[in-house]
Amino acid sequence: MTTTDKLRRHYDTLTPTERIALIVEAFGKGDETELESLGRTCPQYHYKAKDMDVVRGLEAMFDVVHVTVIEIQDYIITYLLITNALDKDGGLPWEKAIEGRNIAASLILTTWNAFRTVCKDHGLEPEKVLEAAKCPLPDAFEIILKLHPHMEPNEKIGTQLLEAFRSVWKVAA
Repeated sequence: MTTTDKLRRHYDTLTPTERIALIVEAFGKGDETELESLGRTCPQYHYKAKDMDVVRGLEAMFDVVHVTVIEIQDYIITYLLITNALDKDGGLPWEKAIEGRNIAASLILTTWNAFRTVCKDHGLEPEKVLEAAKCPLPDAFEIILKLHPHMEPNEKIGTQLLEAFRSVWKVAA
C-alpha cells in the first residue's frame, strides 16, 4: 500500500486547514484523482435558515422606515425653526418664512406619500409598518398636515423618493 493510499484512509478525519493544504497541493500537481478523493471525503452539513427573501425584505422595510422617519423629522424641525424665527424681532422676512414653512410642509407630505405608496405596493398599511418598526412619527407630523390641508406634494421629489424606496424595498416575486 502506497503512502498516498494510507493517507487517503484518513481523509475523513482531516481538519479544514489540513484539507485545504492538500487541495492546494493537488491543484498545484494537477492531480485530479487526489482532488476528487479530497472532495468526496469532505464532511457535508445540512443547514436550516430562515427564508432569505423574508429576511432581506424585512431589512429593506426597516431601512425605508428609518429613512422616512428621519426625513420627516428633519422637515418638521425645519418647519418649527422657521416658525420660531417668525416670532422674533429681526427674524426672517414674513414672505420668506411662510414660503420656507410651505416648502417644509410640502416635503413632509411628499415623503409621507412616497412611504405610503411603497407600503401599499406590499399590501401594508403605513401606520402598521411604523408601529411594527417601533418608529412613530412625532405629533407635530399630523398637526402640520392639518394646518396645511391644501398642501401639494412636490411631484419631482416624490417620484425620485418613491423610486429610491422601491429600489431598496423590492416586491418579492
